[in-house]
Amino acid sequence: MSQTTDAIGIANSHWGVCGFTSAFQALYKANVGRQPLIHGAGIPTKVLAEIKTYLVTLKAEGKLGLLQEIETFTRSFPKTQKGTDFSNFTIDSYITLINNAVATKQSDEQLLWNEELHSIGMPPRAVVDYLDRMWQKPATLSLFDTNRTGIIGVKRDQRPMYGGLCHYMYRHNQKIHSWGQTFPSVAAANPNYTVICTIEFQ
Repeated sequence: MSQTTDAIGIANSHWGVCGFTSAFQALYKANVGRQPLIHGAGIPTKVLAEIKTYLVTLKAEGKLGLLQEIETFTRSFPKTQKGTDFSNFTIDSYITLINNAVATKQSDEQLLWNEELHSIGMPPRAVVDYLDRMWQKPATLSLFDTNRTGIIGVKRDQRPMYGGLCHYMYRHNQKIHSWGQTFPSVAAANPNYTVICTIEFQ
């Protein structure tokens, strides 16, 4: 199972899309429907298509508050080592970026290595909403570490939003899945990480 679970998370080794890839991993393990998407979730174009579908759905349903939260959280991202700046991020510009990737027929490899701007911040409430709205999997958010299987949010410094949230990982049977890899513990993934929230569903 872990090899497939890790493949599902590979896009997160290049982009900041951990809210989605961690959800994909949890859904895969739960054997939820729409399996063709889950089994193809290691393919960058499919990841982008799913993110766009969710954002367009929120726009169509008038969920402006949630869209604003996603924008604000993404704008709070620090500059990357390559100098990518997210301070002007908007939902509309992100959707345009995805449309352009499709229109220019960029390869999956080009997408992974050249486009850090495909990163997007998912507040905890948005991850819960995504699971419910797009997969009909009502989830519970706990603002602490339940030590159970689920999507975990971690902090490593004093980032300003959601208690310092900087990354999501998927935990199953105490094994940690992130960046297309499996770790025996959160500390093994990054010794500076502290778990600050858990998202679970049945």
